[in-house]
Amino acid sequence: MKKHFLKDYCLFATAKVLGWIFMALPMSVSLSLAKAIGTVGYYLDFKHKRVVYANIKTAFGNSKTLQEINVITKKTFQNFCQHIVEVLCLPKITHGYIEKYVRFEDKSIIMDAIKENKGLLACSMHFGSWELSFILCDRLGPPFKIIAREHEKYSKTDKLLNSYRQMRPESVLYRGESPKEMIKVLQNKEILGLVLDQGGKSGQLTEFFGQSASMPTGALRLALKFDVPIVMVFIIRERGPYHKIILRRLELIKTQDAERDIELNLNKIMRMGEDIIRQHPEQYMWFYKVWKYSDQKKIVILNDGKIGQLRQSQAAAGILSAELAKNNFKASIEIMDVRFRNNFSKAMISLCSVPAAKRHCMGCLWCLEKFLEKSSYENLARMKADFIISSGSSLANVNYILSNDSLAKSVSILRPNLLGTNRFDLVVMPRHDNPPQRDNVVITDGSLNLINKDYLKKQSEKIALRYPNLSQDKARTIGVLLGGDTKNYKISIEAVKILISELKDISQILDLQILLTTSRRTPNSVENLIIESLGSLPKCKLLIIANENNIPEAVGGILGLSDIVIVSDDSISMVSEAASSGKYVIVVQTAKESSSRKHRRFLQSLSSQEYIFLVKPDKISDTIKQIFNNQPKVKKLADNEALASAIGKIL
Repeated sequence: MKKHFLKDYCLFATAKVLGWIFMALPMSVSLSLAKAIGTVGYYLDFKHKRVVYANIKTAFGNSKTLQEINVITKKTFQNFCQHIVEVLCLPKITHGYIEKYVRFEDKSIIMDAIKENKGLLACSMHFGSWELSFILCDRLGPPFKIIAREHEKYSKTDKLLNSYRQMRPESVLYRGESPKEMIKVLQNKEILGLVLDQGGKSGQLTEFFGQSASMPTGALRLALKFDVPIVMVFIIRERGPYHKIILRRLELIKTQDAERDIELNLNKIMRMGEDIIRQHPEQYMWFYKVWKYSDQKKIVILNDGKIGQLRQSQAAAGILSAELAKNNFKASIEIMDVRFRNNFSKAMISLCSVPAAKRHCMGCLWCLEKFLEKSSYENLARMKADFIISSGSSLANVNYILSNDSLAKSVSILRPNLLGTNRFDLVVMPRHDNPPQRDNVVITDGSLNLINKDYLKKQSEKIALRYPNLSQDKARTIGVLLGGDTKNYKISIEAVKILISELKDISQILDLQILLTTSRRTPNSVENLIIESLGSLPKCKLLIIANENNIPEAVGGILGLSDIVIVSDDSISMVSEAASSGKYVIVVQTAKESSSRKHRRFLQSLSSQEYIFLVKPDKISDTIKQIFNNQPKVKKLADNEALASAIGKIL
């Protein structure tokens, strides 16, 4: 027994019975029932509804509201069911039926093409009742054959439907049959009907509603090779059984480059199709994944203004983009701001996302509309992405909602809080957060960052252009990244004094130059101390006070130019960046108040694995001497490589 025999038989029997019923009823009654069935399908068929909605949003997200997209989705179900009923009723389509229910906008277009006596390609898209359009065109006179796709899984049902399509004996050709049969039709000056969308793996990529999609080129190749005219046929349902057929003659572009001709004419056909679909979007067959074979992927980064978390998301997006490039995809990255109305709104979105299932969020976004600032919601509601990346628990909830709405793959960095890790395609969690052992969870030792060899090279070049003396002096260098106060951390000015004293001593003893930058979190008292102590020190070749002059390439440039990097222990992201640089990293303990337990676990973990030297301020000189004397092997964080491997799996 064939694998799909039972399902095929059930479909066959259902189609046969429904065909008898619908053909026995007046067409207007049959179509009213079909519309009602389509409405039920819209509410119950979640699988296909998600595909239809996502396709329509991709095509019209920038020009239509969510409410309008939902309406189009519902009407698409209704129109498609009406189309199916008309296919089941094809045997009773007569000349009288055509005269009563169908009007041609300009029948002379196709009649003039027929008179050229070259054969004719009557082409359509999966739009309106496209099956009916071919039947109607056949009634114009000349022999007419159509190309149909053979469905091997459901051969019995397929044969039944093709028997309905048979306008004359042997008038249906399968797409997989020899091209010689198609050429023979045209050489006999007959009409060949086929559709010009859904190219699948073998199609050619062309732009369709702003994004590349695979479309078939067979008809164009025949037309160009045998000088056969092409007439585009679009059938539009006006109401119930009443249709209008629009005919458009395709004036073929012919150059000396055959492949260029295919590209230009295919693009011309798509613009023609888009124009019709824009006028009647609910009549296109959105049920298949239109852009499945696109070579373009859009990555959206959600940003709530937290710079450290944004950098982690940017790092993940960069890794994802590189992995996509390996698979011949062109990735675009867009940062979209998420602005909560207040902390209460942030909490409410978290609560709303917990009970939400995938089918609940698509086309809804109620919680985002209520609890985000208006401009933020409107931008996010229009957004359609292939991948959505967020960092932090509050953005994880927004990510989950939006990825369900867009049918996008979701990447969440850090613990998702109330949401389980199984809600996302990929979760990136540091070891100190005690992550669960799951296939979709990537465990890192630090936080993701943008640091790699190329990044450091570019940042070093930028800072050297800004400060030419840095590129001229090739002395051994100590880089210092000094942070500041956070919620769980208060920097000790006494510790900073000791650090400065140690820097002065070791720079003189070992002839080292110092490059130092503060952060925007550094207190004024510490900034003043640094300026007073190091501002005029000859060995201090670079002193950047971030709150006065926040240079974008300061951190990357210092990391790139330094032999040893000293980092204050306040920031997980800053320590992770330093530990990813391939340089010796000394993390100095400058806390006046103890940091969180999680923070301490992070530092101890990196120290025990020898990614960093974790020392007190008064041990700076001794540690630097030890490093230069012993030249231990540098151990670099490889979190980015681990993420790249995991991303490769979900692709």
